[in-house]
Amino acid sequence: MYGPLVADGKVVEMKWDGGGDECLFTISIDQQEQDYDPDCPLSELVIEVLSIPSVGESFMSGTGVLKLEGESLLIHHRSRVYGASWDHIDMSAPGFEPSEFDWDENMRDVDKNVEETVVLCN
Repeated sequence: MYGPLVADGKVVEMKWDGGGDECLFTISIDQQEQDYDPDCPLSELVIEVLSIPSVGESFMSGTGVLKLEGESLLIHHRSRVYGASWDHIDMSAPGFEPSEFDWDENMRDVDKNVEETVVLCN
């Protein structure tokens, strides 16, 4: 959907603010904000690939620009990740039982900036 626009030299930029039970997205093409489309597969893909939270006490806000590299659609983004985090816990470890885990005791505060380029799809 957006790959051909990038190939034509258009600048496709995304902004997001996720966490606290919602994730707000805007998409602009050549600095013109697009109408909100709740069924936009690109926003769902970015949420999944960048692990943008939409619930709980974890938050991520940022901006990204789409790029093409060969057949791959990429996003170069700058984001701030902050709030509560349990990312350091290996929930797939043998014997891990979420209902018996002390979540409050093992919560960590996070506040970090991230800048990276990530493949969205090939």
